[in-house]
Amino acid sequence: MNKVIKFLKNEYKIISTLIYTAGVFGVVFEFANFKREYFWLGVKCAAFISAVFLFIDWINYSRQENYMKLAQDLEIENRRLLNQATIDRRELEEYFLLWVHQIKTPITVSNLILQKGEFEDKNKLKEQMFYIEEYTNMAINYLKLMDRDADMDITFISLDSLIKSILKKYSMLFIEKHISLDYNPVSVNVISDTKWLSILIEPILANAIKSTDSGNIKITLEED
Repeated sequence: MNKVIKFLKNEYKIISTLIYTAGVFGVVFEFANFKREYFWLGVKCAAFISAVFLFIDWINYSRQENYMKLAQDLEIENRRLLNQATIDRRELEEYFLLWVHQIKTPITVSNLILQKGEFEDKNKLKEQMFYIEEYTNMAINYLKLMDRDADMDITFISLDSLIKSILKKYSMLFIEKHISLDYNPVSVNVISDTKWLSILIEPILANAIKSTDSGNIKITLEED
């Protein structure tokens, strides 16, 4: 019933025009002394045409209302799914963040044992422990990177200073694997965040060292 009332309110112009036209013609017929049967015939024709038009418009209106209802339901469902996805992602991130922090304890203990003991393949084990720790740090950094509220300090960064700090961190692996380094300072500054740029460069160097059993690693800059 409410739907019909709402429809009639939307079509009030057509109904008002029909009533107004019938009234005008009624006055004209009355003053001109025309036969009233012609007037009622005209009213019936106009009413029939209006009824057909309203019926067609009612079908279109009903379809539009159904589409709007469907669109609203889809929007509500979409919001619910987005909220659920956000909750699931947050829970997953919290789980992995907890796992990563927990795994750092056995890594630290293992490193202490390696420092105290002397046994065969100690250097190889130290190398693998180093990679495990670095991969763990990468996971932590990735989780931080997923946080849209993470602070960033965008400024000019010296590539030479950044790369040298990373090389210092991996110097033990260069020595253990007898890998030489081919790197000439580039004297270039870039606009970025120091921490996040380091996170991007470190895995490249780590993979290069891991994939190189002997020989040298070359670091160059291609400005284009």
